[in-house]
Amino acid sequence: MPIHLTDRLRENLSWLASNWEAKQLQHISDFNEEFHAALLAVLDGNTSRAAIELVIEGTRGTVADGYAHLLAVDPERVAKDPFIALRILGDISTELAQIENSY
Repeated sequence: MPIHLTDRLRENLSWLASNWEAKQLQHISDFNEEFHAALLAVLDGNTSRAAIELVIEGTRGTVADGYAHLLAVDPERVAKDPFIALRILGDISTELAQIENSY
């Protein structure tokens, strides 16, 4: 089913996907591979509830905390907010949860 992504959510998801690919995180584990596939499906806009839920799961809590330090963020943004990667992941999970609730 198609979903509508806000510009901000699309930007954050694109940032996450490019980070994932640049660091080749999808090759680390089965979860990372499934997460990457779900992330790309959500970015495509034509996705399933299961894919949305997987991206939410991977962008919150201990999962997000575990790999947030691996993600590249513009140094100026890090200088202003050392936890910016976690905040972006939190924004992704929050916005996707809102979409999921109306899905």
